Amino acid sequence: MIERIKANIAIFSCLPWIDFDSITLTVAFPHETSPLIHWGKVNENYEMTVVLTVNHIFVNGLEASKFYKNAQENFNTLL
Repeated sequence: MIERIKANIAIFSCLPWIDFDSITLTVAFPHETSPLIHWGKVNENYEMTVVLTVNHIFVNGLEASKFYKNAQENFNTLL
């Protein structure tokens, strides 16, 4: 597990059967610093929740807002 966390990666999780508002996570180990990205079901209005969980030691609000902006721009190209 430690080797995976050292890599420059994010952990992705898809819950395509659930249309959720948010996800609350508990960090079990302090060395778990990889970003967690979760997304859910696309609803009838073509909306989908995307949750980004990061350690604010490594990521601040500017990077998080850039993630959401880029994700929205990419999703818009699909419609």
